[in-house]
Amino acid sequence: MLTDRRREYLRRLIATVQLYGAVGFAYLVAEDLWPRPVFLWMDAVCEVCLVFAAIATLGGIGLWRNKNRGVRLSLITQFAQLFTVKSSVIGYSAVLGAAAWLGFSVTDRGAHGLFDFAFGYSQFRYSINVPPAVPSAEFSIEVNLLAVLFSMFLLEEYRNRSRPVVAKGASDPLGPPANSP
Repeated sequence: MLTDRRREYLRRLIATVQLYGAVGFAYLVAEDLWPRPVFLWMDAVCEVCLVFAAIATLGGIGLWRNKNRGVRLSLITQFAQLFTVKSSVIGYSAVLGAAAWLGFSVTDRGAHGLFDFAFGYSQFRYSINVPPAVPSAEFSIEVNLLAVLFSMFLLEEYRNRSRPVVAKGASDPLGPPANSP
């Protein structure tokens, strides 16, 4: 069981990593879009990336300030970072600030385990490709262990905040007596 001080420290750590990643990600998106014509700014990929950065930023600020909305938005941000999938048909990866991946890969040469980590790295990529004429046997899936730990903590925070508060000494689990103020 974590003390209130350690919970606060962990909330602020998650908020810091999330904000660092979101600001870095927004910078990368803006740097890529700056020299392009305005109509490219309306591209769905750009909009998804900017929405992801905005949710992460608002969630990080709210989490730092210990707000319920911050816990919910940060939980969404962490859920988006849980898995990385790569194949010849589909690809998905989301990282904001830091990650530690554990997974496996299957190629023509066999299967093998993967472990990788990154700090100061942000990305949001997804792709759906038309299958090639000769299908590739390459497939990998990775789990972001850092996002799993952060998600577990935030999910517990969310559950604790959504439970009704029971007064100390109340014997009835359904609530206080009818004549109480």
